[in-house]
Amino acid sequence: MDAWLKNHREQLNQLSSDSRQWSAQEKLLAIAESHALTGEELSQWCRMKGIFEHQLKSWKRKFIESSEKKNSHAQTAELKTLK
Repeated sequence: MDAWLKNHREQLNQLSSDSRQWSAQEKLLAIAESHALTGEELSQWCRMKGIFEHQLKSWKRKFIESSEKKNSHAQTAELKTLK
């Protein structure tokens, strides 16, 4: 692999990494605050908060997946109880 390409990929990874740690509560608040924003409004909001749009989407996807797993486990437990 060309050295410049490897260097470029490393720089992108550094840019996209979360430079500060966001708590679960802060991530949820960010998802809620930005939910209705689209296009340039969302881009501007992300710049103000110091995050990338793809990070926000990733947090939302993980939150939804986590909620779905919890619901699935709760339903399984309820079915076992009913049986």
